[in-house]
Amino acid sequence: MKTINGIEIEALDIKQKRQMYSYCEEFQPYSNVLDVVFLEMVSAAKNFCNRSVFPFRGATPKERFDKYLIDDQVKRIKNKYYFNGIKYAKNVGLSDEQYREIRWNNDCPVIRGLTDENVRYYDPSEKELFMKVVRACRNFMRAKMSKEAEPEFYEKLIVVYNAMII
Repeated sequence: MKTINGIEIEALDIKQKRQMYSYCEEFQPYSNVLDVVFLEMVSAAKNFCNRSVFPFRGATPKERFDKYLIDDQVKRIKNKYYFNGIKYAKNVGLSDEQYREIRWNNDCPVIRGLTDENVRYYDPSEKELFMKVVRACRNFMRAKMSKEAEPEFYEKLIVVYNAMII
């Protein structure tokens, strides 16, 4: 357990941490970027699942998925990091700063932000939901974020979305 903002958070275990490091290395683009692209995708998916961080409050989950996650966030990630097509760099070493960013996510596996006013406690099931989001992002990125992979990505994320009902 780690205490962040007065809330005790259960960090990822060793196996899950290794998975996160390997996914982050696997999905780095060829171009030299300072950001960890896989974490950006996970963050976008977490924001989709977090009902309190979304501008389309009255929208259906499918509209949220299409308008926010796919049309806005995934498109931004593709344009910013994979402008020459989606090609992942194999065996790319990450910088110390990038490893620190990954370490922070490993120590704080939550869907809801810890600074949100509605977060007063930490539910241990959130760690498992976080890993579901990570695995959904992994599969989607392995499918090169294609249109054909979107329905499966939606089905996996909607499980987490529905579990986040407060």
